[in-house]
Parts: sequence; structure tokens; C-alpha cells
Amino acid sequence: MRKEEENMQKKNDIPSIDEIIKTYNTVLKVADTNALRQSERAYGGVMRSLKGGLQEHITEDIIKIAWHNLGGDENRLEVNSKKISVKISFGIRYRESPERKIK
Repeated sequence: MRKEEENMQKKNDIPSIDEIIKTYNTVLKVADTNALRQSERAYGGVMRSLKGGLQEHITEDIIKIAWHNLGGDENRLEVNSKKISVKISFGIRYRESPERKIK
């Protein structure tokens, strides 16, 4: 029975797009008010730092919605901040490509 309760709780954790938008708007209104009141920090710095964290939160929610819509097992989903290096090899340089002319 405990496992069923946990699964029900996880499904309740999946927000709707409308909830994400409402949260975004509410957070920005409060942050705007707070940023305007702070004299020791620049307005832009306060907003930039807040938006970074907000973006991470919104991204996680959108991933959860997509995973749920794809029918993925929510117990297998892990969202984290691990950095993964991806080596990009360009292969052909533009100057070598006959289709592309360099001015």
C-alpha cells in the first residue's frame, strides 16, 4: 500500500503548463518588487540570479511532463545538474566545402 501512495504522490507532483506559467509570473512579480527595494545590489543582478534558478525549476517540470506523457516510469527519472562534456568534431571545414563560398 505504501508504494501505491508514493506513486500517487509522484503523479500529483507533475504540474500543468498553466501552473508553470502562473508560478513564473508570480515569482517574477515578487522578485521585481524585491529587486527594486534592494539598494545594495543592482536590479539586473538580482533578476538574473533569480531567473537562473527559476529556469532550472521550469526545465525540470517540463521534463517531468514530457516523461509522463511518454508513459515513462517516474521512478526511473532523475533530473540533476551533472555536467557532461560532449566533444564536437566538425569534420569538414567551411573553406573545404564546395557548396559554401566564403566572401
